[in-house]
Amino acid sequence: MGAALSLRAVMASPTIEEMAELLSSWLVQNEGDGPMKLNERGRMNVFCFPPSAGYGLVYAEMARMLEAQYVVYAFDFIEGWRDYEEMLNRYVDAIVSVQRAAPYVLLGYSLGGSLAHEVAKAMERRGYAVSDILLIDADRRDRTMKKLSDEELERGVDDMLRIVAERDASFLANRADREKARTKILAYATYSVQLVNEGTVGANLHAFVAEMKNARAADWKEATTEQAVDYELAGGHLDIFEPANIEHNVHAIRLVLQDILRGGTLAADSVR
Repeated sequence: MGAALSLRAVMASPTIEEMAELLSSWLVQNEGDGPMKLNERGRMNVFCFPPSAGYGLVYAEMARMLEAQYVVYAFDFIEGWRDYEEMLNRYVDAIVSVQRAAPYVLLGYSLGGSLAHEVAKAMERRGYAVSDILLIDADRRDRTMKKLSDEELERGVDDMLRIVAERDASFLANRADREKARTKILAYATYSVQLVNEGTVGANLHAFVAEMKNARAADWKEATTEQAVDYELAGGHLDIFEPANIEHNVHAIRLVLQDILRGGTLAADSVR
């Protein structure tokens, strides 16, 4: 278990059990650039970016809890691009195909927060205003981050898939599905090692903090021309959407979304 947790921490994936459910069901449902609509009704769209596992189904329970309030759209990590700018523009195209008019609200857990910031910059370059980004224990990527070699990245992905398969014999039993998952996770890991969150966006940054370094508003404040505010989460980084913590944490997210919908600015001490 210790080895699994260490590997999970490196990859910032959901729990092993969630990973098995996420990958085995999501692969057959979500083709193309997405996003996948995870609930039915709400007064505002929220576009969510995946943690390092590369799949957006981690937001499924949050979406259920936000039903009739906010519509949750979840992205997988997009593959098959020639360069990073093309990848970011494919996210932009997918978002505006769902919602044509600004403002836009983005959310990202772990590495997904750093990706959301990059997508917001790409949206602004094309004239689409992003009002707010919810950063769920997402560390701002800078040039001090440890760079992993291609071999280290491949070993990490293979070890993660092997550990999950050992815990669930049915996990990705189909070789083609397993290779598809491996390719996506590796592509995201490769993107992550070169990612640096430089430049600014004109969006409010809401930094929900559990335990990641460089995840606080103070770390993100130079990445926006607007406000950056901290909120405390229950549980550790890998436990944010676990049963013991999800009610508290989704409530905190809901309060921020409510304030965004009203057009206000939420103080950190109003989140309970």
